[in-house]
Amino acid sequence: MSARYKAALTLRNNAPAVYGVYDTADKSQGFNGKLLREYTRQDDAECVAECLEDVSRPGKFQGCAPYVPMYWAAWLNGFADRDDGRVIGFDVTPEDKVRFPELKKRRTVKLIETGDGFVCEV
Repeated sequence: MSARYKAALTLRNNAPAVYGVYDTADKSQGFNGKLLREYTRQDDAECVAECLEDVSRPGKFQGCAPYVPMYWAAWLNGFADRDDGRVIGFDVTPEDKVRFPELKKRRTVKLIETGDGFVCEV
C-alpha cells in the first residue's frame, strides 16, 4: 500500500481543516501528520485503483468488495468509528460513496479479521 493511499485515509475522522494528502509517517507533526498538498481527483482514482488491485490478487483481501482495503487501512491508522475488539465498524461518508459507488445506499461497513488472517465484511 502506498503512502498516498494511507495518507488519504487519515481524512476520515477528526478531519484536518484542509482536505489534503498528509505525511502519516511524520509522527512529530501530530496525529494527522504534515500537509503535503491538497487532495485531488487523481488521488481518489489512485486510491480506488490500489483497492481494486488488492482485492483481485491472492491475499488478505482476496474476493472482498473493493472498499474493504480502504477501511482496513483506516482502522490500522486509528480511524475506525467503532471497534469492539472483534468487529470494526465505519460510518460511510459522502466522500466514500463518491470513491466507491457500491456504497451509495450503505450507512455503515463492518469488518472482521478471521483466524487465518483474511478480512471479511459482516
